[in-house]
Amino acid sequence: MGIKGLWTELARVAVILSFKELITAEALERRLNGDELPIIGVDASPLMFAAKFATKRKGESINSWTRIGRETELANLRKNLEQWLALPAIFVVVFDGPRRPKMKRGKQVRTSRPHQLEPGMHGGTQARAM
Repeated sequence: MGIKGLWTELARVAVILSFKELITAEALERRLNGDELPIIGVDASPLMFAAKFATKRKGESINSWTRIGRETELANLRKNLEQWLALPAIFVVVFDGPRRPKMKRGKQVRTSRPHQLEPGMHGGTQARAM
């Protein structure tokens, strides 16, 4: 997918920055020019699935679900939100609506009900909204 050899060509002139460094530099430049902070859209769906998967793997690796603690998936999501709030940007978390497609990223998705972490993540994003 994409343009063959593009990353090889770009590597010669690339400047490698962490996301934190990039967004901080961008925000500083915007503020010095009198502009607003950068606005970054975040798809909630992959975050919820990643949190669920990470917890599942940890539970299997230590062979005990009780050692992980209750609501570990939501704690994972809260940690992500807290890290984003430390950055000089406005984050917009986007959830799937009632008419989400039956296929996402080449996979069939369940459309009959929202992801089980969605209510908790909604609460977390609203509680941290500024």
